[in-house]
Amino acid sequence: RLLREIDDYPIVLYVCGNVEALSRPSVAFVGTRKMSAYGQRMCEELVSSLKAAVPDVSIVSGLAYGVDGASHRAALMAGATTVGVLANTLPSVTPVANERLAAEMVARGGALVTELNSQSKQNGRYFIPRNRIIAAVAEGTLVVESPANGGSLSTARAADGYSRAVFAIPGRITDSRSEGTN
Repeated sequence: RLLREIDDYPIVLYVCGNVEALSRPSVAFVGTRKMSAYGQRMCEELVSSLKAAVPDVSIVSGLAYGVDGASHRAALMAGATTVGVLANTLPSVTPVANERLAAEMVARGGALVTELNSQSKQNGRYFIPRNRIIAAVAEGTLVVESPANGGSLSTARAADGYSRAVFAIPGRITDSRSEGTN
């Protein structure tokens, strides 16, 4: 439903898993791939608190290293549904190290989503376009940790452009992983 509200919505969306996971109240968690222990703790605590406050919440992220993977794992630990928006074609999962996590997400009622068809060549240019989908399918986007020029800030800008709520977890002013959130 939320995807239809944006001008640059994907023409086709490929889904592996439960498509209904995209219809739940949702919050996107985004951030750096080089997450700190503080970022890990914030993912776990905030996802757990969201699940307690909104029992049918869906956690959306990009299934990458760092904050993305941590938020998906935190959702599974809390018993929340989680959706991974991929910058690659299905059924593949990039990074390969997250294949087991992706399988568990789908097995527990979540979904993997991409706009890329099987003829798309993986070359790293799909991460920023993917971020608009993360921003569009969620009511709000939370930036956990981000350097000053992190890709997660493109997700935050997209969410703001779509009139979605944008949140950021403050960090130490001397920590490069918090320059973008601060």
